[in-house]
Amino acid sequence: METSDAVVIFELQERRVGSVMLVSLEFLLVYLMAWVWFLPAGDWVYLGLVYGLPVLPVVHAVDGLVSCLRTRTFGEFVGLVDEVLGVQGQRGVASLGYLGGAAVRRGDWEFTNRRVLHTWPLGYMNATVGVKAKFE
Repeated sequence: METSDAVVIFELQERRVGSVMLVSLEFLLVYLMAWVWFLPAGDWVYLGLVYGLPVLPVVHAVDGLVSCLRTRTFGEFVGLVDEVLGVQGQRGVASLGYLGGAAVRRGDWEFTNRRVLHTWPLGYMNATVGVKAKFE
């Protein structure tokens, strides 16, 4: 944080039940769409790993679940920033109202977060942007 001017984090999943449900549907999507992806290309090994021994659907499901579980909330991210800066007791996170997000200022940094629907009805993306103020 001492040498950077900005940071951007995009998370295409969340640690919420809806996100886990959406990711679990990807397991079925692989089953339904594998023949469209791999049959025209003649990728018989991939088709075997989907339908014969379902390695690819299981890998997708486990990867999606782990991604959901490891995703941090904006409050947890701000907590990590507080630890790095050595700030204690500063817990205020302001709502951005109509933007559906939040903002917080820590030291020279201003962090904003927005939650945006990318796949109806359960797929939300979180975008966190941090910008270091320039003081001259």
